[in-house]
Amino acid sequence: TVYSIYFLNYLTGFLLFKKISSSNLIASLSAGIFAFSSYTLARNGSHINLALIAGFPLTLYALIRLKEKIFPPTLFVLGAGIILTSVGSLQYLLLLGLMLLVLLVISLPLYSIEVSRYLRSAAVHWKPLVIFFMVLTTLGAALHFSYFKSFISGSYSLRDRQAAFDLIRSGFSDLFIPN
Repeated sequence: TVYSIYFLNYLTGFLLFKKISSSNLIASLSAGIFAFSSYTLARNGSHINLALIAGFPLTLYALIRLKEKIFPPTLFVLGAGIILTSVGSLQYLLLLGLMLLVLLVISLPLYSIEVSRYLRSAAVHWKPLVIFFMVLTTLGAALHFSYFKSFISGSYSLRDRQAAFDLIRSGFSDLFIPN
């Protein structure tokens, strides 16, 4: 399992760095540094799932390819990157969402013409995008069903460090159904 995590980190890093540099040597060295960084090696001791950071380069690779053209295989790679990120950690998924938001905020003023052209292209190819988001939502719910269920039902609880009781947080349903 540990070797497969590092191999997956290396493979997705290689895909991204090959796309950026167009050199096998630079991509191989960069992917090796990425896959065997001190961050991933430090995760070996306790939480091995946190060493799985392969979703980040896979998502960036898919975004670079989506810039060229929207087509279903790239949407599959983007979905795989997002799902792979969430398998590593839900906090990684939040970081990925924040990274994509920052990327959008930065790219809008710098590349406004390209972004508008890209959005027009996405409007033409809306069917694969809708299918992509439906499949991604279904897979995300299947992988993290317990989190969704507890959030919707309101049974998600946190242990308060100061007191010896659980703090019950309101669920998603409390937004729509009054007490």
